[in-house]
Formats: sequence, C-alpha cells, structure tokens
Amino acid sequence: MKVNQTSTSYQKDTNSFREFIKYNINSIKRTLIETEQLLNKVGFLKLLLLFSVSLSWITYVIYFEHVGNFILRISQGNILIANLVLPVFQTFPLLLSFIYVFKDNYRALFFKVKFSRILIYIILGVLTEIILSVNIGLLLKGIKPSANPAVEDPIGITIYSLSISLIAEQILFFSVYYFFFLLFLKVKLNNKIVVIISTLIPAILIFGLAHLAVYNGNVLQCVFLIGLPFTLMQVFLFFRSGNFFIGYIVHLVFDITILLIAKLT
Repeated sequence: MKVNQTSTSYQKDTNSFREFIKYNINSIKRTLIETEQLLNKVGFLKLLLLFSVSLSWITYVIYFEHVGNFILRISQGNILIANLVLPVFQTFPLLLSFIYVFKDNYRALFFKVKFSRILIYIILGVLTEIILSVNIGLLLKGIKPSANPAVEDPIGITIYSLSISLIAEQILFFSVYYFFFLLFLKVKLNNKIVVIISTLIPAILIFGLAHLAVYNGNVLQCVFLIGLPFTLMQVFLFFRSGNFFIGYIVHLVFDITILLIAKLT
C-alpha cells in the first residue's frame, strides 16, 4: 500500500511539473507571436529610428564629455545638482523616442501581471542573474572584473541615478533587440533562430560594450559578465511576463544589490 501511495504521489508531482513546464512554454510562445505582430504593426522604419536614436545618443553621452560638461556648467559647478540632472538628460531623448514609436501599442508591452507574480519574477530574476554572472566568471577565469565607480557615490544618489538611467538602458536594449528581431523576421528566418540570433549577437555585444567606459575598457567583463547574463534574463522575463516594466525592476534591484554588496565588502 505504501509503495502504491508513493508511486501515485510521484506520478502526481511529475504531472504537475510537466503541466508547469507546458504552461510556461505556451506563455512564452504566445508572447513571441504577440511580439512579432506588434513589431510588424509598428513597422521597420520606426524601429530603425528608435534603434538609431538610442545607440547614437548613448554612445555620445558615454564617450564624449560634452554632455557632462554642459550639465556641470548649467549647474554652476554644483556636483550634487549635476548628478541629479545628468540621468534625466541622458534618458529623456530615448524615452521620448520610445513613446513616439510605441504610442499606439502600450498594452502590448505592459501586460497586466499580479503583484505576487511580480515579486516572484524579481526574486528569481535577481538570483538567476547573480548565479549566471558568478558561474560565467568561474568558467572564464581570465576575466579580472573592474569595480563600478558608482560604489564610491552616496547610496541615495546612486539609487536615484540608477532608477532613471536604467530606463535608458532598458530602451537601448530593447531598441536593439526589437530592431534585429524584426530585421531577421523580414529575411524569413525561423522564429527560434530569430530569438537566438537577436539575443546572442547584437543585443549582447551592443549592450555589453556600452559599459566599456564604466569598466575601464574591460571587454570580457562587459560582454560576458554583464551583457550575457543581462540579455538572457531580460529576454526570458519579457517573453514570460509580456511586461516591459518587469525587466526594468529586476535590472534596478540587481544593480542596487550588487552595489550594496560591493560597498559592504
């Protein structure tokens, strides 16, 4: 009797796990189809505009000192005010472009998600990204991580700056991802191949290399410890939840967690 009960219990657990996997796969497939429909509706030219504005503006802000000098000048040399204004100045052009491109399709990017499920996404997303970063770091022992200069800033300024500047990073990431996603669809590639190529080539490289200035030109760190874990997690979170905002929250919590750990060690 005990053996039969154990066998029955095991079968129920197995069936429940299979149903859980099937449900998640179906959710991802559904979001994938809806994303394809959304991007075709938005159109290639608008996505090209968003991609071009995001990449050129972020590159200009990161690699040229004009923006920082301008903000410092209008702040009359006050570093505190400059630190409050700069993230807004960096983010505004991207946010404006994003709103223009998706102004008639917000619902397709912000699918309603229960609060309890959002908490689950945040916890699992942050933990998974940390685990991915650590394991990739262990596999690629030649990577010597450089410290983020934000570790030296007051925690209040850091959280404020991140909460705004990460909006720009999310838009940059998805502008790259969506552009190449639709581009590869236009050349009639299989959907699975489209997702893989859009994730592993342009999104990782461009998003990862956008951090070169912050991490002293450490290409391996930017691409493999930052770009790869971030990209994998962002793509999964969006296709699983259908909500653009979820990835932003996980990104923010992850960065704050890492900076707090760095400050305490």
